[in-house]
Amino acid sequence: MTTTSHSPEVTRALRQLKDARSEAVARGASSTAYVRMLDEIAELVINTGNPAEVGALVLDVLAKARANKSAEPCSVYPWCAERGDHDDHIGAVHTITAANGDELICAHLLHLAGTKPLIGLEGADLNADEARVKARELRTLADGIVVMADALDAITTAHS
Repeated sequence: MTTTSHSPEVTRALRQLKDARSEAVARGASSTAYVRMLDEIAELVINTGNPAEVGALVLDVLAKARANKSAEPCSVYPWCAERGDHDDHIGAVHTITAANGDELICAHLLHLAGTKPLIGLEGADLNADEARVKARELRTLADGIVVMADALDAITTAHS
């Protein structure tokens, strides 16, 4: 196991991010998106070694998001969740989460500038036909989970 040494500023920022993450989880108020955001900020702090730069970037992103909340909806795609003037179109993220809030599976429709529209499913970029195949596979998986749940009920009832 290798140990990485960070500057005092990086170590302090990482400790604060870890504490914020732990506090949110302990309160039960942590959403998957919030925890993922904290993890990504921590990764940026590690990669840049500059917590102040990352902090400025985060504040800039939040300011832009706040400004866009009052802006007009996307004029290109009705499914796009972005507001105001933008080139990248991102639809609502559809997720299935575990009881503890961890994301199990995630999918979203997007059309980034200069690319073809696609459906992102757990890191895979799918066209419409591929997405339909995966949807059928997910339905089969869901049916299998119901069968397992029924079997679990039978086991629990038999051992009560």
